[in-house]
Amino acid sequence: MRKKKAWMTEYNVRHNYTTPLRLNELMQDHSRMLHSALAMSRQAKEALSEVFDEHTVGEWVEQKVYPYVQRLEQVAADAEAMRRRMVWPARPLPLSPAMRRLGFDLH
Repeated sequence: MRKKKAWMTEYNVRHNYTTPLRLNELMQDHSRMLHSALAMSRQAKEALSEVFDEHTVGEWVEQKVYPYVQRLEQVAADAEAMRRRMVWPARPLPLSPAMRRLGFDLH
């Protein structure tokens, strides 16, 4: 997975730059993973509700499971945005304006 992830790093997302073939490969297991995270949320709710009140269960799920659901949803949104691109610039890509903070001259 690490090798495949190289095609959808934060850098790639920030610059909206990847290879569609690799993006499709990366997203093959996405729906299964999202379904698993949602199922885990339901299972945790059922199991924890036998011992704790709804607020405690909700807090636990929000802290322990929901971040994974959010991340998977963000990955899907990022992939969809990158899929819409039809033309990619040649490298080197322009540096992000935020790089000025780190001392890079963008001229």
